[in-house]
Amino acid sequence: MKLLSDRRGEGELFTVFAVAALFLLLSLLLTVIGTETRTSEIRRAVTDEMAAIEYRITEDTYRAMREGDLADYERILLSSEGYREALLRMAQENLAEHCSLSNEYYEMDSLRLSFERAGEGCVRYTLSFHLSTYVTFLGIRGRIRTEDIALSAVHTLTAVPD
Repeated sequence: MKLLSDRRGEGELFTVFAVAALFLLLSLLLTVIGTETRTSEIRRAVTDEMAAIEYRITEDTYRAMREGDLADYERILLSSEGYREALLRMAQENLAEHCSLSNEYYEMDSLRLSFERAGEGCVRYTLSFHLSTYVTFLGIRGRIRTEDIALSAVHTLTAVPD
């Protein structure tokens, strides 16, 4: 019947605080992992948007090839602010349509699209953005990560021989 006796141990208070601290730490860890999982939504959406940009560039390339002005299209692709802004606006609208660009877990801003020559008849395009990740724990919101993310792809502008 020693278990039912009213004896106080020396380590009980320490044990209570240690267990509470362990649960708080575990809770914070699970919150951070959950936030990282939620940011994968925006990463997936940006990857899908890269595919949409590639599709649009491919359409325009084949149109230029049919019209016989592939060199002019390459010049437009590399130097036209209007073309780049139109593609970027399309990407922003599609992203906003498919996912939230800002919520309690992350904020995405500074979406940029750039083109550069990547060899003879090749153009590299890069879609980049700034992502800040937040976590709210015990009523306090804090930034846990800030990163610049860039996705690149290369598009070939030369005609494929028959």
